[in-house]
Amino acid sequence: MIKNYSAFIRSFLFLSWMFFHSSCEKFDKEEAIPSYISIPSIQLVVPDSLKSIQGSASAKISDAWVFIDDKLQGTYELPAKFPVLKDGKHTLKIKAGIKENGIGSTRPAYPFYGEYIEELNLKTDSIVVVHPKVYYLSYTNFVWKENFEGVATTLKVSDYSDTSFKLVNNSSLVFEGSKSLYGAVDDTRRVLELKSSNAFQLSTNGNPVFLELNYKCNSPLYVGFIANNPLLPTPQPVITLNPTFDGTEYVWNKIYINLSDFLGEYYQATNFNIVFRFEKSDNVSVSEVFLDNIKLLQ
Repeated sequence: MIKNYSAFIRSFLFLSWMFFHSSCEKFDKEEAIPSYISIPSIQLVVPDSLKSIQGSASAKISDAWVFIDDKLQGTYELPAKFPVLKDGKHTLKIKAGIKENGIGSTRPAYPFYGEYIEELNLKTDSIVVVHPKVYYLSYTNFVWKENFEGVATTLKVSDYSDTSFKLVNNSSLVFEGSKSLYGAVDDTRRVLELKSSNAFQLSTNGNPVFLELNYKCNSPLYVGFIANNPLLPTPQPVITLNPTFDGTEYVWNKIYINLSDFLGEYYQATNFNIVFRFEKSDNVSVSEVFLDNIKLLQ
């Protein structure tokens, strides 16, 4: 009995000694000190030589998709500052993320913006500030571009509208450039519906098709398209844009509208017209809408 008890005590003391030294080794190890990367914003650049094709450089890039040495580091809302457990020279790659359809929970990398690449020299416990610039990809097809700067516009009033629109050139009303589109409806004239003058051949096989738009409104703005089928044109609502009130005033907003999934249902359509519909709201005496920099990309 005593022998067994002594053997038990020796085993217990040995195991306690092993555990103590193992724990000490864990605590003695120094924690890795990270480097930091800061990305205040991502800028879209449209070269002067391409402005006639690509239009405005207006963008609303909300996120940075960050890759280090071709491995995804993470997706960060801008402005961003984040730790990286690396030092020395590494390849940084950034993709520009957007809020698809203005929805905060759907934030992909925009398929028509190229990547930003830079060689970084990371230093532990130091911050490297990066100012990425992105460009439209060279193979982007600008199917339609309307900035309202020309003599005529590529929008027209549809048969369902009981009023029209005008171009304003007051600098306090225009988003950028010299003109923007303005429309208003009230209790007498309650509907303004605009349709693209041209019908466009758009991909219906799932490839990305996006409508970019700068807008300001105090009532809901409905955006969709008309699928011109061989037998009967079919209207397809896509999204309702809410009033752009920031708590103090109505402000301009930028949105990226994904048409791809809706277009896939109309693979038999010959072509498509883009439609904007604006109706009188009961909570305002006059419903007003401004549009600028319409781009249809695929």
